Amino acid sequence: MSAEIEPEQPKPASVPLSNHKLPFIDVEKWAGYGLRKCKSEERDMSLQSLMQGIFDNWDKEAFKAAHHPDYMFIREFEMVTLEDHVETIDGLMQQGYDIHKKWTLIHENDYVSEVRWEENDEIVTHCILKKDGLHWRGFVSRDPKKKAT
Repeated sequence: MSAEIEPEQPKPASVPLSNHKLPFIDVEKWAGYGLRKCKSEERDMSLQSLMQGIFDNWDKEAFKAAHHPDYMFIREFEMVTLEDHVETIDGLMQQGYDIHKKWTLIHENDYVSEVRWEENDEIVTHCILKKDGLHWRGFVSRDPKKKAT
């Protein structure tokens, strides 16, 4: 007789952070789908797990090292260089920015990572394209909660 395994459930949010109605199943944990693709021999974790650790114990140099040298953050009408992005995030972290404690990983594979969180009256989605196992391009979408529900 086999015991039934209960999948872990994500942290509840005031509004749904994903548009599907299926229950959360940690595929990496239960099916070994191969989402652990960080290109480091010392680490056996996803790039998003690595970023969570960097934010939990803020390390500006490790944050920069997790980004491809050609990294660009795409804002509404401009592209931000890696150096400017690192300085911006470092400044926010020095001011107590703690959004990393609120984000939910929606999807990650070798090519893309999608993270979502609630910030003030918005649902924020951060999409990251990867290259050589590092963050290569990043962009954010902000939608009012009333539109996201």
